Amino acid sequence: MGSCVKKIPVAYSGCEIETMAAAAALSFASEIGIKQAILEGDSLAVIKALREDASSLSPIGLLIDKVKSLANNFDELSNYHTLTLRDKVPSLPLVQIGVFAQDYLRSFKTRVSQASHSTGSGHPSQKHWLPPPPECFKANFDGAMFNESDEAGLGVVIRNSRGQVMVALSEKIKKPPSVVALELLAARRAAVLVSETGFQNSVFEGDSLAVVKSLQGSGIENSAVGHILKDTLSIVSLLQSFSFSHVNRQGNAVAHALAQRARLSFPLQVWMEYVPPDLDAVILADLQPSV
Repeated sequence: MGSCVKKIPVAYSGCEIETMAAAAALSFASEIGIKQAILEGDSLAVIKALREDASSLSPIGLLIDKVKSLANNFDELSNYHTLTLRDKVPSLPLVQIGVFAQDYLRSFKTRVSQASHSTGSGHPSQKHWLPPPPECFKANFDGAMFNESDEAGLGVVIRNSRGQVMVALSEKIKKPPSVVALELLAARRAAVLVSETGFQNSVFEGDSLAVVKSLQGSGIENSAVGHILKDTLSIVSLLQSFSFSHVNRQGNAVAHALAQRARLSFPLQVWMEYVPPDLDAVILADLQPSV
């Protein structure tokens, strides 16, 4: 339809610049006659501010109010529902595509096999993803080690009681020293994401029984990861309500796929209210009644 470029002085904060960009986008869209639009940006703070009703007399608050005023020129603006932190995602070299697919399949089969052969210890694990209670949200988390590099991936997906995706995250990190450390880092990332996005009543769910039990209070007698455990519990303690649950690999497929997808992240991707199209089938599978 069209494009717009505007030069401004550099003596502004990052949030101010992002808000000015939003205002310029709406002004341009209005000038060329667009009446229905989706406003999309990569600043989570600005998008959240635009979706709130409160006003502020601070410089950034006044800019936000200006954007909201410009929004009144549109018949429909989708309530700023769409947010994507779009890093430029590098394509994998052809030689690495096979490694990626094989490693993903090997990891998935191994962990499903481990789950299916688990004898249990008096605490039966949930086998399939189940939605949280009404007015509550569920944050599934997982980690993935990348055999071909010194990196690892974290995956988090937050869904409501109808199974609708609220937020999804895929992040690449430096490979930690152990799988337990990686799973705890994934749990902490889930806690941070829930806190940042304001889902005050949340269930945190992962497929590492040792990590979930430690978060439930059993503890991990390992000083190397104890600080991660304490950080996670400190973050969730600020929520109105929280709990931790264990699910087998089959019920954590979306978080696992997001963790594996971090190979393509550079280093972080966040999706608000949707997931990448290649994960749609995984999301739908969770919503199918188990047989």
